Order: sequence, then structure tokens, then C-alpha cells
Amino acid sequence: SDVCSSDLVPYEHPVVDSLGGPRDAADVTIVVLAAVVAAPVFEELFFRRILLGWIDGVAPSPGGVVAIAASALLFGLAHWGHGLAWIPLVVLGGVLGTLARARGSLVPVILLHALFNATSVALLVVGGSGG
Repeated sequence: SDVCSSDLVPYEHPVVDSLGGPRDAADVTIVVLAAVVAAPVFEELFFRRILLGWIDGVAPSPGGVVAIAASALLFGLAHWGHGLAWIPLVVLGGVLGTLARARGSLVPVILLHALFNATSVALLVVGGSGG
């Protein structure tokens, strides 16, 4: 039989779990507000403004590559427990860190993060949350 990643690493996620059973418009609205609005704002403020800036000050490197890589890894690891999802989230964290440093603004980073989360939520809502 086929073995999928959720068989190897248990997958739990509050968004997926909340959409896993019967849901109504209020449930979806709460998930959208949490995942598409609140999470990108707060996570980007922490990971790309505070943490990336602090690491860049402690371990300066050309282009901030050390700070970007470290904050990206910590961003991915902050999502530990979501099965193997933390691995591509390290890559997303690297993209977001690079964009934040290049643009000098969190606005495009928050918007990209929100778009990523919105796509994930839309796929869960439309396709179900099979885990």
C-alpha cells in the first residue's frame, strides 16, 4: 500500500482541524480572519521585522543571508507539528525574508503571506480537509 507523509509524521493543524467537520459561514470567516489576516500580520512582524532584524544585527552578513536563512528556518520550525509542512515553510520564509530585505517594507511580505494562506484555506474549503 502507498505510504504518505501523514503516515510517517502525524499532521495536526488548527485551521485544518476546524474545517474538518461540519462547518458554516461563521467557521470559515473565523478561519479566514485568523489565517489570512492575523497570522500574516503578526508572523511577519515577528519573523521578518523583529527576528530578522535582530539576527542581522548580531550576525551581519552580505545581503543579510544569515539572518534570512535563520529566520526562515525558525519560521518553518514554528510550524512544527503540522506534519512535514514545516519544510516548504522554510522555503516560504526565505522568500519572505528576501522580499522584506529587498523592499524594506513589510507590506508586500504580509500581502504575499496572506495570499499563500488564502490559497491554502481556499483549497481546504473547496476541496475538503482530508489531512
